[in-house]
Amino acid sequence: STHCISSAASDVYKRQALGREDELRMHLRACFNNGVTKEDLKELILHSSLYAGLPAANAAMHMAEEVFKELGIEVNPIAAKEQD
Repeated sequence: STHCISSAASDVYKRQALGREDELRMHLRACFNNGVTKEDLKELILHSSLYAGLPAANAAMHMAEEVFKELGIEVNPIAAKEQD
């Protein structure tokens, strides 16, 4: 799974930085087929903001949430969490 995550990271970083939305969606879906979790992907996108920039990371996070919904994976946006 570690190899898959590092390979996914490389692909997601490139697609995110280049603004390749269709390819990014495809790679996000492929990550799930290879055992990468939703939490792994969220961390990967957050980490990639250092390289691709915050606007690209924000767009990628919203895109990932759309893909999660399409795949029937529960989405809990950070902003929707209750504060204690």
